[in-house]
Parts: sequence; structure tokens; C-alpha cells
Amino acid sequence: MSEQDLNSSKPQLKDHLTVIKTDVLPPQIRVFVTIIGLAETIKLLQARGGAPIRIPESSKQADVLSLIISPESVSKLRNSHLAGKMISCPKVDKLLQQVRNMDILSQKGITSRRQLAQRYDLSTRHVQNIWSDGVNEIPVNDAPDDQLSFGFK
Repeated sequence: MSEQDLNSSKPQLKDHLTVIKTDVLPPQIRVFVTIIGLAETIKLLQARGGAPIRIPESSKQADVLSLIISPESVSKLRNSHLAGKMISCPKVDKLLQQVRNMDILSQKGITSRRQLAQRYDLSTRHVQNIWSDGVNEIPVNDAPDDQLSFGFK
């Protein structure tokens, strides 16, 4: 199997919106999902994840954010408790990890551990652990969403 074949068979986030378990995502991501929804959160995190972003207070300040997410989502953020705050936008890694693990679980008994390990650049042991543990291996931080630190300034 070529590297191109391996990469083209990896799952894409947009194809898994209905099966991503938002309750096991990091709390920072859950706040965004609650305000603007999963699809828009994914767009935001893919574009700005790992970098600070200012949530605009007015539509005049929303130009950059409007290039990433829909005007409706920008409006929802402007009207939320995040308005006017500088936020360290979380990376999209946990979403990607969850989709990867769900794909690995769905391939149990169909694709070998070795093939899955090559596809996802994992060890065969890690693939076996995912098969054994299931998708719920992602730790949940049970802090209430309104008590989270986002790096506000």
C-alpha cells in the first residue's frame, strides 16, 4: 500500500460529525460546540487551533473571524460570555484522535493491526489498546464549563 493510499483512506472530520461524542471532548472545545455547534467549531479549530483569537464585541471587529466561520456563528460568539476576550483556541487534536479511534474500532476484524498501525503511524500495540479500550480512552475534565480557564485577557 502506497503512502498516498494510506492517507486517502484516513477518515475526515466532516464525514464523522454525527458520531463525534462531544461529552468526551476537552471542556474548552465543549464550550465552543455549545455556542456555535460542532461543524463550526471544527472549522474554527482547524483554522486557528493552538493560536490566540479575540472574540469580537461588535460586527466591525468580526472581519477575520467571518472568513473562518459563518456570520451566524460569529454573532453567537459576539453575544456569548466570550465576547471581547482573547482566547487561546484549543487545537483540533482531540477531535481527530476520536475520529481516528472510531475508524480503528470500525475496522476490527476487517483490517489487520499492522495495516491500521501503518495507516495512522501507530504501533500495533496502540491499535490493540484502542480495540480493547474502545473510543472512551479520551479523558474527560469534569470542571463546569463556566469555570474554565481559556487564557482570557
